Amino acid sequence: MNKEIREKIFENKFYVYELIDPSDNKVFYVGKGQKYRCFVHEYKAKNNKISNNNRHLFNKIRNIILNDYITYNIIFSSMDEDLCYDYEENLIKMHGIENLCNIELSNKGVKHTIETREKIKNSQIGKKHSEETKEKLRSINTGKKHSEETKNKVSNSLRVQYSNGVRKPHTFIHDDKWRESIKKLKGRKHEPESIQKMKDAHKGKIISNEQREKISRTLTMERIIITINCEICSSEFNLTIIKDGVNTIKKCCSRSCSSILANKNRKIIEVDENIEI
Repeated sequence: MNKEIREKIFENKFYVYELIDPSDNKVFYVGKGQKYRCFVHEYKAKNNKISNNNRHLFNKIRNIILNDYITYNIIFSSMDEDLCYDYEENLIKMHGIENLCNIELSNKGVKHTIETREKIKNSQIGKKHSEETKEKLRSINTGKKHSEETKNKVSNSLRVQYSNGVRKPHTFIHDDKWRESIKKLKGRKHEPESIQKMKDAHKGKIISNEQREKISRTLTMERIIITINCEICSSEFNLTIIKDGVNTIKKCCSRSCSSILANKNRKIIEVDENIEI
């Protein structure tokens, strides 16, 4: 990944990007994203997967990467997601949607989960706008007025964060919907049809002696259950340790917390690599 592109995609929470065909230097797709979103389309195409159910985009990328590399351009970034949606829509109109692989003008209205919002906030703490970005924000915000609802949300958020004069560190909180979905999964049983399908799928399969030994060894190993605290959200969770076996020590209670921890470690590694010895 180009260093300049990496800096731009982490400059703010959200950004608007263009995918460019190097054969004629024409933009063939405009999108709004965050973190590594702009690279997802190419990654999926390489793995024979269609991104956003957009076969036209899939075919275009497949044709390009057979002989060349896609060019990426981060054209605008902002901490305000609505600004990026508006910029994306105006940019698609400017290029003409008939000249692009885009299906619609914008995906505005799709809401991020609380977990995703937490990840975005953690990744942007301490980052500053460049002079170029400040100028773009000035030009796009000229004459625009926020609604009273938006003003109240911003005001209440800042009041909570700076209640003691210093911004509070961000913590991960499991919401009620997440807890309810976990409760529903507990004790859930497969339907008779599903059980029959699984039986049919395994009919005729022969397990080797080596596999049988592994299964037997795993089932007979002594297990110890311990309770530890998650390094991110501090919630308690149970960890099963196999006595005299190979154990992977978990530090987090969920994938979302593991992702936050991985991002923190990645940033530390990047900083260490830039230190001159």
